[in-house]
Amino acid sequence: AKYASTGAGHARARLFADAMLNRVKKKELVTRAMKKRYQDAVRALGLLPLADGKSREGDLLDRYNSMHEFIRTSRQFGSQRQASEKRAAQIGQENLARTAGYPDPLRLQWAMEARAVSDLGDGPISMTADGVTVSLGIDPWGEIEFTITKDGKALTDIPPKLKKDKKIAALCERKTELKR
Repeated sequence: AKYASTGAGHARARLFADAMLNRVKKKELVTRAMKKRYQDAVRALGLLPLADGKSREGDLLDRYNSMHEFIRTSRQFGSQRQASEKRAAQIGQENLARTAGYPDPLRLQWAMEARAVSDLGDGPISMTADGVTVSLGIDPWGEIEFTITKDGKALTDIPPKLKKDKKIAALCERKTELKR
């Protein structure tokens, strides 16, 4: 690759080969993608072999979310850079779908989004603190339902002293992730 390509093309080929041979770490690729906005790192993220056993599904979902976060955070740049970063993430998702054994990236997307909300399929998740109940669920139309009640009365916002509660803060963070 060093003698067959022009410029820094051999570095790209080496990165992709290292990813397929598992010589580069996932954490390193994610750091390069998010902090330095290195698009080849996003493409290579899909080429890394997946973890074995029970952690395989979690690894797959984590990589999928990293690619979506890369696209979401590209909104701070101009339209040409947004387009190129979106294309890099699409290629990364195609690589990830192939690595995970899905026939196409759309089926990977369906599977990952279904896994992300699988615990909400059984019913809403509720947390209670100081008489205030906060629940997160999905309505029949697939929209997010976030309700706050105190003594049977609906509230519009979480009381300030409860926003610092770890369980309620985690539920609010989950709501934000689902909206994204």
